[in-house]
Amino acid sequence: MSAPPANGPIRVLVADDHRVVRAGLRTFLATTEDIRVVGEASDGSQTLTQLHALHKSGEAPDVVLMDLLMSPMDGIEAANKDIAAELSISERTARTHVSSILTKLRLTSRTQAALWAVREGLGPAAQ
Repeated sequence: MSAPPANGPIRVLVADDHRVVRAGLRTFLATTEDIRVVGEASDGSQTLTQLHALHKSGEAPDVVLMDLLMSPMDGIEAANKDIAAELSISERTARTHVSSILTKLRLTSRTQAALWAVREGLGPAAQ
């Protein structure tokens, strides 16, 4: 995902299969002036569709706030599909690479990997 503009708000896509949760997150995030919700989705498939549409319109989110347990496509499956499409590899290969990275870094989740990347200066938050 792209880094947020230097003087602009952080763009967020909210994905959750419960409408009330999406509404609550949207309302909560609206209270922070440096965050702007640019879209929402109710499952992993809609998340991918939204990501591609927002990217084409120049409004690609900086953050995707996604529930991992959604039907029919959950957050993990959507993330694997997005990684695979971005790298032009199969989803199975993407899953294998993610697992390999976590093992080599002695981490147990993607969240830990994201935090590790920021601490090591590899993410937009460090710039």
